[in-house]
Amino acid sequence: MTGRILQNGNVIEVRQGDNFNIRLQFKKQGKEIDLTGADVKMQVKNPDNGQVMWTLSGQATDIEQGKFLIPLTPIQTGIAVGTYTTDIQIQFNDELKSIHTIFPADVNKTGYFRVTPQVTE
Repeated sequence: MTGRILQNGNVIEVRQGDNFNIRLQFKKQGKEIDLTGADVKMQVKNPDNGQVMWTLSGQATDIEQGKFLIPLTPIQTGIAVGTYTTDIQIQFNDELKSIHTIFPADVNKTGYFRVTPQVTE
């Protein structure tokens, strides 16, 4: 699995055609939170024309501990080499169906999904 979230916190980088698991754990005041009924989604868009390249829902791995997994496969990482815009959002199962963008965490930054070249095709 070749991928990483760069230290600056707003770039997810993957090698074209590879698998990469994005693991998330949600906490509130240092404690795990129960996310029963919550939905996590990641979307990647072409920054030039706004075309949605793909949208993927996260999978709960331990809902009571607030753990989710976004499993990127060659379907998602097989897009053209380049830099796309992205974000990851969580929608809670509360009265308001509130939505919060969790990536990038800094509200003043744009999230990027960077696909780097592969050698073996």
